[in-house]
Amino acid sequence: TSDLDDARELLSLLECPVCFDLMKPPIVQCSNGHSVCSKCKGKLTVCPSCEANYLETRNLLAEQMAYKVKHPCKNQSAGCSEKYPLEHLTRHEAECPHRVFECKAGFGVKGVNKCGWSGLLDQLYHHVAASHKPFCWMRASNTIQHKNIDLNKDCSVTQLVSAHDEIFWYHYRHVTSEERSFVALQYIGQVKAAKKYKYEVRCSSSGADFELSMVCPAHGDPEDAGAIFRSGKCLILDFRTMNHFIINKALIMKFNVLKA
Repeated sequence: TSDLDDARELLSLLECPVCFDLMKPPIVQCSNGHSVCSKCKGKLTVCPSCEANYLETRNLLAEQMAYKVKHPCKNQSAGCSEKYPLEHLTRHEAECPHRVFECKAGFGVKGVNKCGWSGLLDQLYHHVAASHKPFCWMRASNTIQHKNIDLNKDCSVTQLVSAHDEIFWYHYRHVTSEERSFVALQYIGQVKAAKKYKYEVRCSSSGADFELSMVCPAHGDPEDAGAIFRSGKCLILDFRTMNHFIINKALIMKFNVLKA
């Protein structure tokens, strides 16, 4: 109990007197040695504790303490109880399942813009189902039709997939300058859980002369879709191959979300 009390007392010394968050470097101080966090410093003209002027001198002792202690995740109010040293905190917050998620449904489709909605994970599916129904499907297996395919124009589509009691982003993109099309799947939630899933794509030509089947791993949702495409860790079709599977200007694919 004594060690716990000591730890709490140490943390209290790092509390910003204005916002009460734990201070993180750079930590500045006034001429009397009182410190505030860098976020609040930009809003102040004098020290809130003694009204002295601030110096450009950093409080190196406080900064060293800040690196030693574990900081709570910024998503604590949303339910995250994790604490990390500063060197690991940023990565955790970027992948935290309690973080704020942005709606990506329909992004890149002509006439459909990123809607600007953001919210918690358990709200995301309901938002997409209510506001972007054409870009939401609710089963692990689906036949996808990308209609009016024009390989002379770039195209990008993102849809929400509900499968295995989880949700995913499905991405399709074709890039005219590269003469290639890309398909990727991102697990939405705790990043390490993405390893539990993969996806299968099957395509057939109209006379079944050509068939394609490929299985690829799912990625975590913090990754940029473009970075996934550039990495090559997804389905990639060159336009010559893709032309075999375009029927009446529609690319038809059987898509399955599988457990790894």
